[in-house]
Amino acid sequence: MLISKFAPELEQMLPETSTILHSANFHIHDAVERVTLHGSRGIDGLPRADSDIDLCLIVRPGAIDENLLRAVLLLTLDSWKSQVKPDLAAVYDSCECGLDCFEYRDFQPDLCKGKSSCFGLFKIQAGFNGFVSPDIINRKAMYPVLKIWDRKTDL
Repeated sequence: MLISKFAPELEQMLPETSTILHSANFHIHDAVERVTLHGSRGIDGLPRADSDIDLCLIVRPGAIDENLLRAVLLLTLDSWKSQVKPDLAAVYDSCECGLDCFEYRDFQPDLCKGKSSCFGLFKIQAGFNGFVSPDIINRKAMYPVLKIWDRKTDL
């Protein structure tokens, strides 16, 4: 599925990033429910000319199969047409909380009710090739977050 409509805040707050995403031929797998933007091309970021674009592809509940998560990432990577490279993570719910933490722009320490993290990551870039160890996932470091697309609203 080609994503052609993004959350209005993306264009308003980050017009350069919006332009990159609109021109990237940004396709997602059917298992993806939401997409969030992080890092230097996101809110509060100061990207260099050679900065990548950090995106989390949040998959539907129960989509924790390694082959499926790899397919989720490869579909987006293989269709990507921008000179700005994506840095992708497939994110899955590891404690059945609904991943509400990805709905907030700023860190909410009490959302995970004492757990260090409620989500897992699967990556095939930047030195990773599979499931990321929960020991190195820093929930607070993913903020600020901007949800740029949601399957429920098609934005």
